[in-house]
Amino acid sequence: MSRAIARVVSLLLCGMVVGCATTFAKDANDQPHASQQATHVAGTLILKLKPEASKALDATLQSGQSSTMTGLAWLDTLNARYGVTKIEPLFPHQPPATLQHIYKLTMRNGTDVTRAAAGYERQPDVLYAQPDYLATTQRGDTRLP
Repeated sequence: MSRAIARVVSLLLCGMVVGCATTFAKDANDQPHASQQATHVAGTLILKLKPEASKALDATLQSGQSSTMTGLAWLDTLNARYGVTKIEPLFPHQPPATLQHIYKLTMRNGTDVTRAAAGYERQPDVLYAQPDYLATTQRGDTRLP
C-alpha cells in the first residue's frame, strides 16, 4: 500500500512540476522577446547637419517650397533614394545651440532606416544620422519615441 501511495504522490508532484513549467512558458511567451521588439520608430530618421548645410535647408523649408527638394544636390539625391516624404526641424522653436540643425526625416513604409542612416552619414555635411530610437523604462513596460 505504501508503494501505491508513493507512486500517487510521485505522479502528483510530476504533474505539478509539468503544470508549473507549462504555465511559466506560456507567461514568458505572452511578452515579446527583446529581439522581437522594435528598436526604433519605423520610417523615421534623425539627421544633424553642419551649420552651412542647415542654413540652405532652413531657407528652403521657410520658403514653403517642397519639403523634400532642398536645393542641396547630395541631400535631394539621398531623399529620393530612400523615399523621404517629409523633412521638418526636430526642434522648431529657437532651440539652444546644441539642438540646432537637427531634422526629422519621414520615409515611405518599408524603408530600411538603418541602411538609410548609413547612406546619409557618408556625406561630409552630415554630423550624424540615426534611426529614431525607442527608449524603455527600467520596468520595460513603456516605449517612448
